[in-house]
Amino acid sequence: MTDNEQKILDTALLESDQLLARSLRDDERRRKRKRFVWWSVFVFGGASMFVLILAIVFGGFTLGLPEKAEAKGKRPTREMVEQAESLAAEGWQLWKRQDLLAAAEKFEASVELNPKAANAWNGYGWALFNSGQSTKALEAFKKCVKLSPKHPAGLNGLGQIYFSRGKYQVAERYLKKAAKNPYASAAWYGLTKVYLLTGEFKKALPWAKKTAKSSPKDEYAQQMLAAAKSGELDDELRRIIEPLVDEDLENEEAMASAQEGSDSEADSEEEPSQQGADEGNQQWRTRLLTLKEGGNWSEGAEVGMELVRIPGDRPFEILEANWSEIATSARKQILKGFTPGMMGNEEIHSRFFDVMHLGMTDPDAGVREYAAVYIEMQGLPNFTQDAEGYARWYEKNKDRAAKEIVGGAR
Repeated sequence: MTDNEQKILDTALLESDQLLARSLRDDERRRKRKRFVWWSVFVFGGASMFVLILAIVFGGFTLGLPEKAEAKGKRPTREMVEQAESLAAEGWQLWKRQDLLAAAEKFEASVELNPKAANAWNGYGWALFNSGQSTKALEAFKKCVKLSPKHPAGLNGLGQIYFSRGKYQVAERYLKKAAKNPYASAAWYGLTKVYLLTGEFKKALPWAKKTAKSSPKDEYAQQMLAAAKSGELDDELRRIIEPLVDEDLENEEAMASAQEGSDSEADSEEEPSQQGADEGNQQWRTRLLTLKEGGNWSEGAEVGMELVRIPGDRPFEILEANWSEIATSARKQILKGFTPGMMGNEEIHSRFFDVMHLGMTDPDAGVREYAAVYIEMQGLPNFTQDAEGYARWYEKNKDRAAKEIVGGAR
């Protein structure tokens, strides 16, 4: 991993939900505590306990514990529980690096070994949710909360999913439960948005105050506090905090079907109407220009993730037309969301290198640095300190397909 990429990942960690960081710390303390307990038993338990432990470790005696946890009604062995905890710890490390698909695999393996681990279900839920798999994430969070009804991060996850689907009443119920935890800043943020969007400004005010106090440099938090105090939500702030997901799309299967249908229609049409294209471009422009300088890192990345799902030339054309007017910090994160290997993305987009070229020719050195790191991640040289070398490389390769470039690099 390069120093540049590490700086990018460190930034993401600093801005992550405190509840999730706390879950990770709790898991680590739990593992240390368990190791201490077993060591104490070994040292102080006497000869009979020593023999018993040896029997358990080497399989001579299992206290009636079965070998496989997945069998109905059976419990995992101590060895399986420890292995599950180790996998969950690896999952959290991958999640912090935004390697979400790999994190989800680790958490999935963990809960298969020990289905009773609420924290592993919580991690599985966040890895799935952050990679756009909200239906699977919903089930994972439900299992977490069923095992641990007061689990703050699991409750927050349920609240955030229902909020993203426009189900404010259900979201409120879970977010209020999560908000009882003193570290639940994400739940406070969510409740503030819920009450502002439903016009319940008095209810929004105490949560807005807590949010603004916990995030004094967050411009949106300050705007939400001002809105709660004035009892008025202006159109610009509404567009920013309102969920973007179509509330009628209940799950990813429906979303996939809708996408397949739209792709088929697009293939069958000779040309979209100019009016419709213009309206779509204007919507994207509004969306891009509402990204404020210094905003939450995930907002720009989410825009990149949405754009990368659109095939063909349109994502690049949208970005190219608006690039110079987008906030500098948002330009960095859009590149992140557009990059395969980040934020759960797998396939490389046909215009990936053209989008990265916007970053490589950006007037801001920080944006250029991000773009160079993401190009390097595809097996190419790091051009951060070699603008001339990059210009020669791009001129030579700009007409080649992205997959062909990556295939040649590897």
